[in-house]
Amino acid sequence: GNKNGGGSVTRTMRTISLDPQAGRMSLSERAAGPTPGMGEMAVSVLACGVTPVDLKAVKMFNTASFTSVGYEVAGIVEDIGPHVTRFSKGDKILALLPLDSRESGYGDACIVSELGAVLIPPTLDPKICVAAMRAGLQAYTALHYQARLTAGDSILILDGCTESRQVIIQLARLWGAKVIVSVSSPIAAQHLEKEPAVSTLIDLSIRGTSLMQSCLEATDGLGVDIVLDSGTLCKPGDNVGGVSKHDIITCLAAGGKWISQVPDLQLDPPDSRLLNYKGASLCFLNENVWTMSGSQQGRYLTILNDLIEKLSEGMILPTVSKTVGLSDLVGECKARGPCLVGKIVLDPSL
Repeated sequence: GNKNGGGSVTRTMRTISLDPQAGRMSLSERAAGPTPGMGEMAVSVLACGVTPVDLKAVKMFNTASFTSVGYEVAGIVEDIGPHVTRFSKGDKILALLPLDSRESGYGDACIVSELGAVLIPPTLDPKICVAAMRAGLQAYTALHYQARLTAGDSILILDGCTESRQVIIQLARLWGAKVIVSVSSPIAAQHLEKEPAVSTLIDLSIRGTSLMQSCLEATDGLGVDIVLDSGTLCKPGDNVGGVSKHDIITCLAAGGKWISQVPDLQLDPPDSRLLNYKGASLCFLNENVWTMSGSQQGRYLTILNDLIEKLSEGMILPTVSKTVGLSDLVGECKARGPCLVGKIVLDPSL
């Protein structure tokens, strides 16, 4: 972008907003950039992670007729509001915007709370940071805080290639887990065959492949200690490559933990009974909780800083599947499901 010496942004600002009722995103322009309030920073966006919009969640947290979209933001601090102490103009930062954010990350500039941001080292590519951010938060939340992963545990990660779930695979391996990954397409399988962190790859698009059988073989008949689903489940016998609730519970070891991203999950009595017999537990993973409640602020910043450190040292490497400009994002939300391999990243300068 054309910025004059790190001062205010000169050109008109473009931003994308969402009409939750129609499920459409539209691009608008305004003359001036956003003004930061108390404890806030105005940030010119270098990169923003493109994530499928959860319309139900947006409607729950944001009642405006047009709401913000795009939450995983990396950018440069252009202006700071009163009482901002941790950052100064020109700093490169990474932040996850809350669901009720008044500014979209999909835009030339946005407002970021000082409390939710961390510094990015000058040498680190902002696109890599935003590509790893959501999956990184999910990994720390699910494996570290919810499943209490310890070295030697086995974990089954479903749909290991969609979005940036490769980051979850790499982190699980770093923390000493035996990583079993399922994929539902030959393209995803091909991509993960080169991933050294995967100890067992299960391609469910191959007819006759049984998830349970493969998991039992990989764990000497004991089952897996942790299952992380991808937020979509099918009904038994639905389609090739799909995984049902029953499949997941059958794969769990005694005392196992199922970490679910399915918001409207319903368990039938036989499934509950099977969970009970195994002494297994079920947790819901929602990484947005870190930004919706300030009670765990210290932990949240520790996670982001640790993630940045691991990215800097090359310990984790997300896949950026493609980079798009603002005009590419306008239109139907439904047209954009999860990306099969890697993460799509917005670069407003394109």
